Formats: sequence, structure tokens, C-alpha cells
Amino acid sequence: MKKSHSNTDLSLYRLNRVSELDAFAQSMGVAQFEAYKAKVFDTLSRMKEGDTFHFLKVVKRANVALFIKLCCLFILQHDRYELSDDYTILRRRRTIIPSAPPKWLKGTKSE
Repeated sequence: MKKSHSNTDLSLYRLNRVSELDAFAQSMGVAQFEAYKAKVFDTLSRMKEGDTFHFLKVVKRANVALFIKLCCLFILQHDRYELSDDYTILRRRRTIIPSAPPKWLKGTKSE
């Protein structure tokens, strides 16, 4: 997914290792961390195909790093989602199902 039209680049908050989430769980408390994670995952799972989420409009600035890391974790588990190159927009891609298999996929008869 291309960059958004903003000058903000949040890719530095990308999740590189799942263990990065441990610091958030420790500082917030495990129960609060798990509740926030569940809220984020629920929000993302309710997105319809083709939807985009400009989350900077609704996520508190103090929560942006954690939100992006949780989005990355969610994306690892759900491959139809992607972040823009600058990590400011999340999108749920459309599933494309061809109406008929392409000719190259069809078996050929040997004569």
C-alpha cells in the first residue's frame, strides 16, 4: 500500500519482534493491555473488505505506538490487512475471486 498524503511517518513503530509488546503489558498492567488488544483486534476484524481506517483521527497520540504494533500483530494473523508505507492508514484488502479459472490454469488434453 502506498504512502498516505500526510507528512507523518509512523513506520518506526512497526512491530519487529512480538516481545516488544511485553514492555507495554508491563507498564499498563497485563489486564489493561489485554483489554486494549481485544478492543483493537475487534475493531479491525469488523472492517469490511475495501475499508480503510485513518486511525490517527481516533487513536490517542499516547497510544499510537502500541496501536501500530498491535495492528502489525493482527496483520500477521490476518493476511487481508495492510498498513500504508508510512503506517498511518490500515486497509482491509478485497478478496478477488475470478468468475472463471484463467485459461492457463485449465488442464490441457494430450492427444
